[in-house]
Amino acid sequence: MTKALIVEDTESIAMLYAAMLTKHGYDVISAGTAKQAEACLLDHSISIVILDIGLPDRDGLDLLSDILVRKPDMRVIVVTANGSMNKAVEAMRLGGSDFLVKPVNEAKFMGAVDNAVAQINQVKPEWRALVAQSNKKDIATRVRPLIGVALADIERALIEETIEFCDGSLPKAAELLQLAPSTLYRKREAWD
Repeated sequence: MTKALIVEDTESIAMLYAAMLTKHGYDVISAGTAKQAEACLLDHSISIVILDIGLPDRDGLDLLSDILVRKPDMRVIVVTANGSMNKAVEAMRLGGSDFLVKPVNEAKFMGAVDNAVAQINQVKPEWRALVAQSNKKDIATRVRPLIGVALADIERALIEETIEFCDGSLPKAAELLQLAPSTLYRKREAWD
């Protein structure tokens, strides 16, 4: 069962989201503050976060960035009452899966959640197929020539190979590497 974390300081809205998610078979945990959300992320295996930008103890976009730095494979759907396009663009640039403006109807809400789950599931078979092509002995044989090479050089080579494997698609490479797309973009900018 997919576990979702709702980070929303308005209890009635959190309850509405929880009811929709539970109805569709999701396991739900709720947090009213960024601090509570961070504790939930440490204590539970969460796949999807529904994140309100306007939290009482911290800016939701900062929390989004921190979540994706720590758990790049996490899917975060940002929800806010403020329909600012700047906030939406910033949320997506930071690696958010989707951006919804309150009030959100069930069809649109569940569509965003289902799309996030599809993104998670889309990567896993491809990753498994890539890993299945190698066995432990084969991996050890490939790693030996890298002994003594700087870790930063190995990281860069791995990222560049993954991008090539993904036909130049940075979002797909980020998924495969389990990095937030924004992290991959920052690394590439630093190399240029």
